[in-house]
Amino acid sequence: MPIRVLICDDEGLTALRYGATLKRLGYEVVGSAANGEQVLEAALRLRPDLILMDIEMPELDGISATRRITAACPTAIVVISAYSEPETVEAAMTAGASGYLVKPVTDDQLEPAIHGALTRFAGRLAPGA
Repeated sequence: MPIRVLICDDEGLTALRYGATLKRLGYEVVGSAANGEQVLEAALRLRPDLILMDIEMPELDGISATRRITAACPTAIVVISAYSEPETVEAAMTAGASGYLVKPVTDDQLEPAIHGALTRFAGRLAPGA
């Protein structure tokens, strides 16, 4: 059964590119969202295995959305952002992200980032972790 991915990015062309790459790699794209409120609702409804999460979005930023999703329905999340400052990366990871990529993201970076995030997320769920 393919891994189910939800894409959250307010730039439509970026979300479409991620979707095409994910499908080519064998993942199932179950939906997309253009802001943090939409991704929260979609995560609760769709229960994806993984979320690709932009940080800079309208209504609710990606770090706040990650924190809320992690509290409501823990999910592996890869944050994708133009921000590379250590404080931003740390804030995303503290909020519950399992991975972080800095834009621009190449197709070759997605698969290892997803694999790493799913592995880290599974480790958090393991007994005694």
